[in-house]
Amino acid sequence: MPSETRESLTQKRGTTKRRITNLIRKIQQLVQKAEPSAFDILCTDQYLGEIQGLDAQFQQQHLDANALVDPSNEEAIERDFEEVENHDDRVRENVSKLLFFLSTSKSKFQGAKSTDSKGKKSFEVKWNRITANVNNLTEKIKIARENLDESEIEDLTDIRNELSECAKGLDRFTTEVNSISADFEDPDGDEWNDAISSLFDKIKTAQDALNQLITQRRRDQNRQNIEREIMREQNRNKKLEQQNIQHRDELSKLLQELTSPLHQSEAKAVKLPSLNIPTFDGEPTNWKSYWQQFEATIHKSKKLDDQLRMQYLLKSLVTKRAKGAIEGIDAVGEAYPEAIAIPKARFDRPQVIHRAHVRALLNVKPSKDGSSAELRQLHDTFQHHLRSMKALGQLDFERFITALGESKLDPITMVEWQKFTQKEKEVPDYHQLLEFLDLRSTATELTTHYSDRKKPQASYSKFKTYPSGSVPRPVSVYATSAQTRCPACSSSSPGLAYCRNFKEKTLTDKRDFVLAQGLCFNCLNPKHIGKHCPSPNSCLKCNKRHHTLIHADNVDMERAPEVPKQTTSSALPRSNSDENGETPMMLLPWPLL
Repeated sequence: MPSETRESLTQKRGTTKRRITNLIRKIQQLVQKAEPSAFDILCTDQYLGEIQGLDAQFQQQHLDANALVDPSNEEAIERDFEEVENHDDRVRENVSKLLFFLSTSKSKFQGAKSTDSKGKKSFEVKWNRITANVNNLTEKIKIARENLDESEIEDLTDIRNELSECAKGLDRFTTEVNSISADFEDPDGDEWNDAISSLFDKIKTAQDALNQLITQRRRDQNRQNIEREIMREQNRNKKLEQQNIQHRDELSKLLQELTSPLHQSEAKAVKLPSLNIPTFDGEPTNWKSYWQQFEATIHKSKKLDDQLRMQYLLKSLVTKRAKGAIEGIDAVGEAYPEAIAIPKARFDRPQVIHRAHVRALLNVKPSKDGSSAELRQLHDTFQHHLRSMKALGQLDFERFITALGESKLDPITMVEWQKFTQKEKEVPDYHQLLEFLDLRSTATELTTHYSDRKKPQASYSKFKTYPSGSVPRPVSVYATSAQTRCPACSSSSPGLAYCRNFKEKTLTDKRDFVLAQGLCFNCLNPKHIGKHCPSPNSCLKCNKRHHTLIHADNVDMERAPEVPKQTTSSALPRSNSDENGETPMMLLPWPLL
């Protein structure tokens, strides 16, 4: 038990004092009786025992409380001293009264005692023992109530069993009391019954209080068990959480090790599962066969993860040209989707592949001596390229002519042709190539003529920057003037011949648009009309003086309609004459794509 304070000891001493006061009240009622009964004599012995026991309890509580008084607090010490003196006086006075009452009352029953002194003595002993046991158990119950948290259910159950034994003993004692009262012819026999009934009530009250304590203690223990279980579960969860954190840290460290450059280099050294994987050397003609095999064995294989696919991809790219496409990408599984998309975008280009096959055919070395080996090699080479073009769906005459024409272009013109067809997904047909060559030659001719007239020393291949205010320098055939825009879509890059919006129009809409804009029906350029068109070119389909885009079958367009004067004057912008009185040549509206 925890050490008690002065306040708790003072409270206990006050409780004992009140019990003594109640007992003194009973003693005073007893000693005032003129004709005491045998039961009164028994009560006198009981009261003597009780008051002496309470006096000893009070003295001990006083000593314990007084030991906790501050020695410097003289007022408290004096107050406790006076209280003890008053207590001693009260106890001595009432003990004297009881002793005097007992001595005077016993003479009345001397004859009865001599008659059955042995039975009477036994009767008194039983009564005192029962009342003492009940009082002792009541005190235990009180202590248990004050210290319920420290009381054990087993101890409380033992007290309840003892109370039951007291009740049984009281039943037997009641029978004896009734017998003695009849023998003594005690006129106050009802007092015995009242005392016994009062003791029964006391036992019943003690039992009820004890049952409540046991119920409360069990409830408290259940709550404590639940709280302990909750605490145990919380500790278990906390421990699991700590383990999870530890495992997470270990996994994080492991992941860092797996993604570290050192581990990646080690991973590259790991022996991969034996697979017959294709290789790619960066040549466009080999892309299709490589990708078909790689896609079937590696890319779509459900047995491989992205980490292994990445390792096989790196292993399959055997030249610097091929590996350069994915150089710098981490060799981890997460990077595989990005890594595989780059070579596909770079090498899976039908135009480039078709052109490479045609050039390979054109560059096949001719047979020297007609040997079987040479002829077989010539046969296999042609078969390889033709099959590849057939697989692309581009084994036709028009695309072959396009590739053949491309092989004859100079590097600068080839670059411009690539820009011109950069939006085409398939190989352009030869009509587009012819149209490009026509427009390029016309623009080059006009630009060269204009450059030679203004600056004879300048050549087409060498452009000079003219001083401010002088004649603008010649530009490439597809260079766009800052002031020129496509009349159909207002774009600053292409001319009308390259405008998709214009190409998608119907033939009637195209002709009406050219007429409304005051454009030349032959070259689709402004500032002149068809009959004054300087371009030597004509329609590629009928060789007449109109543009191929506005060609109509069975329609005679040899003479392009004249633009009305009022339309020309309003639609065509005026240009200032140069210093020689000549009108400067307008820069062509189509761009370098």
